Amino acid sequence: MTSIPLRMNSKPAETPPPIFILSCERAGSTLLRYIMDTHPDISCPGELFLGRMIFDMNVTVNRTLGLAAGELEEKPGSTTKLEIRRIIMDIMSRHTQWKRKKIWCEKTPYNLQHLSYIHWIFPDARFICLHRQSLDVVNSCFKISRDLAMYWMWPYTVKHPDNFVAAMMESWVDKTRIMVDLEKSMPARVCRIKYEDLVADPVKTLDPVFKFLNLYWDPAMLDEVFKKNHGSKVGGDFKIHETSKIETDRVGLHSNIDPQLLAKVSEDLLQRQKELHALLGYS
Repeated sequence: MTSIPLRMNSKPAETPPPIFILSCERAGSTLLRYIMDTHPDISCPGELFLGRMIFDMNVTVNRTLGLAAGELEEKPGSTTKLEIRRIIMDIMSRHTQWKRKKIWCEKTPYNLQHLSYIHWIFPDARFICLHRQSLDVVNSCFKISRDLAMYWMWPYTVKHPDNFVAAMMESWVDKTRIMVDLEKSMPARVCRIKYEDLVADPVKTLDPVFKFLNLYWDPAMLDEVFKKNHGSKVGGDFKIHETSKIETDRVGLHSNIDPQLLAKVSEDLLQRQKELHALLGYS
């Protein structure tokens, strides 16, 4: 594999429209990243936080190059937008070239918080919305919370300091609502899949995904998912590094949740959860 060119191009080569995997945390996005990165045309590195990067760069570029172009305003103009896209495409195009791939894919769950900025810079982006049953997500959050408190948990645990179930359920509701609304607003650019389907029948579940991306794929690729080197072990579910196959035994584990905590969840939050479950086909 060739080294990454270090010299920044004045006009980076544009790759095909990028792909963004959207999901709440603990929904299986790292598994999907591994699968996507195994495809011969797709490079999907560890979490890059591109949404937050765009959000932060907007301030820097708007107050420097945007100001020079006379575009310093609440809603930055074309100079700011083009410069941010140029910087990100320079990085991602060189990375994709280094990987000998054609398309790049980003999978940071936190991108949901800055989705409007991603739309702004990448109006041609395509999105894969990955869903998982809410209480299985809550149960998975319990497991990692014993090891470390994650930054994305804090706003919800502060709001529900005495009920971690309610905190993580509200996290799921907020993020799932964003994805459902996105699916409704731009169906031609969004593909929905569910974690349960992905692990139960990956071939059947991935066929429409790659058709949506207009890419050929060979199901035999699944045999290579855990054999290939997917780059940095940072940025995603660290437990996947101990995994050697697509596992089906992580579905339906929400019976482990303390029923007393579940009983204390507010009726309003439970109603929002049930509405989203119905939309997604969960019982």
